[in-house]
Amino acid sequence: MTKPASFAVLFALVLTSAAFLLPQPGRAQGVLEACEKPIQELCAQVTPGSGRIISCLYAHEDQLEEACANSISDIGDILDHVFATIRDAMAICAADIEKQCPNTEFGGGRIMSCLQENAARISPECLASVDKFAAELASE
Repeated sequence: MTKPASFAVLFALVLTSAAFLLPQPGRAQGVLEACEKPIQELCAQVTPGSGRIISCLYAHEDQLEEACANSISDIGDILDHVFATIRDAMAICAADIEKQCPNTEFGGGRIMSCLQENAARISPECLASVDKFAAELASE
């Protein structure tokens, strides 16, 4: 993988991780409430974590009540938006990541933190993109 491509993957993974690390109790609680019965009935043997419960629900989508299916669909719409935002940010910030954060390990929001710590040295377009992404995550 080329260096710019590896940074693209790295940045996407970090930003995606950030989306799920931010507190979003209303959204998660809505899925848990709407899908409580199918989780208990269809996914009781599934160990929670790493998307396994959602995967189980998806595998049984033909058996889900409308409220649960709609709740999961809402999460899918949010993920579509997050990935589009990541794609836009990557197009804008790739050079800044390569220049300012070349030795930063991926995961745990480290690339995002690096960009924020180097805000004075990154392009205004990248900074605006990072700030926009952070604001959108906070509002979700």
